[in-house]
Amino acid sequence: MNIQYRLADHKRVVGLDIHQQKYYLCFIDLDTGRRTEANGSLRIKTGIDRLTARIEKGDLILQQDDFPMYQILAIRLRARQDVTVIVSSYDRLGSQWLANGIKRGRTTAKLLAEHLLKTAQDECPKPLEPKSKTTTAKRLLKLSLYMRELADRADRIQKSMEDLMEGRNLENSVKKALNMEISYREPLTVDGMKIPDRLTESLLSLDDGSFLAEYQKLAKEIKKNL
Repeated sequence: MNIQYRLADHKRVVGLDIHQQKYYLCFIDLDTGRRTEANGSLRIKTGIDRLTARIEKGDLILQQDDFPMYQILAIRLRARQDVTVIVSSYDRLGSQWLANGIKRGRTTAKLLAEHLLKTAQDECPKPLEPKSKTTTAKRLLKLSLYMRELADRADRIQKSMEDLMEGRNLENSVKKALNMEISYREPLTVDGMKIPDRLTESLLSLDDGSFLAEYQKLAKEIKKNL
C-alpha cells in the first residue's frame, strides 16, 4: 500500500475493521496520542449512519476490502469530503495478521490504526526561516560583549602580572590575582554573555586603535534593532 497522505493534514488516524456484520473503530489523536475505541452493529438499518457519525473532520481512515459492503462504506465516508479514506487489500494486511493468530474486530482495528500511523507520510520538512532582526542583533551584541570581555580580561591579567613581578603593593596584588584566577575558572562563552537592560554609549564605545574597532559600528547598529 503506497500511502501519499501527510499526517500533518489530519487530526486523527482511524483503523476500521468490519467482521460478522459488526464494525470496530480505533482512533488515535495525532496531537495527544490518545487512543479511543468504538464498535456497533451493521445489521440494523441505521448501522452505517451511526458508523459515519463517529467519524470527525480531519480523520485519516484505513479499512480493508474483504467485506461485501466495503465499497458502499468507502463511498459514504468519502462523500464527507473532510476526511480521507484509504482502502487496503485484505490479502496484504489482514490475511497475514490472521495467519499469525490475530483476531478480527477490535484487535485488527487497532493494528490498522497503528499501521496507518507508521506508514502515512509525515509532515514535510519546513524550510529554515530566517532569524528575526532582533535575534540576530542580540547574537551579534553578545559576540561584541564577548570580544570586549576577552580583551578586558587580558588587560587585567597583564596588569596583575606586572604588579606581582614588580612587587607593587604585594599583599593586595596577590589577593587580586587569586580572586581573578578563581573568577576566571568558568569558561567564557558567547551564549553566556548577559545583555544589560540599558545599553550605554560607554559600553558600545570601542577604541579605534584596538582590534575591537571593527565591532564599534556594528554594535551601535545592533542597539537600534533591539
